[in-house]
Amino acid sequence: MTIWVDGVVVFSKSSWKFICEQDIQAGSETLATRFGWAKRGFIFEVFDGDTLVASADYPTAWQQVLPFVLLGMVFGFSVEYFNLLGWVGTRGRG
Repeated sequence: MTIWVDGVVVFSKSSWKFICEQDIQAGSETLATRFGWAKRGFIFEVFDGDTLVASADYPTAWQQVLPFVLLGMVFGFSVEYFNLLGWVGTRGRG
């Protein structure tokens, strides 16, 4: 995650967590941010102390993800079973 304020990088960090929580110093103010994946979908929230000053939610339901999972399973099976990429494997050579 990288955060810019007026074209200047004020924070940059990589994390394996689903939600990144960071404090950002912008001038004389300190803002707390939350960005990432929650049970309700992708979230972005900005706090000034305990007050929520900005937020955005992008809800994601399993109905939106399931088609991609199924498509990936079909594609993966097809590539392996029909040898679509031309890989020479050891299947059947025992």
